[in-house]
Amino acid sequence: MSYEAADLIKQLLVLDPEKRLGANDVSEIKQHPFFKGINWETLRKQQAPIIPQTKGESDTDNFVRMREKITAEEKENPFGFQPTDIKAVNNAVRSTIEFFNLTEFF
Repeated sequence: MSYEAADLIKQLLVLDPEKRLGANDVSEIKQHPFFKGINWETLRKQQAPIIPQTKGESDTDNFVRMREKITAEEKENPFGFQPTDIKAVNNAVRSTIEFFNLTEFF
């Protein structure tokens, strides 16, 4: 993930709504470096890079279908693996908390 993308997410996840990016005006978000090169004036007139083929307004064929039944094993372990190095997992969680400045909650 680019620095600009991570910074945008971090600023959008600020809990205090008065300090969150865009709190004063949507232009704060539009001016973020992640959106550099976006022409906001003509954005709605541009053709989308991918236009899905549909059979009608309610067609959901372009969405992944979830299985109806989830196995007991999947319920127990939804990520498909068991971490063996708990210290590494704790370090990754700590780094994420610090990066997104969530330390006030933990």
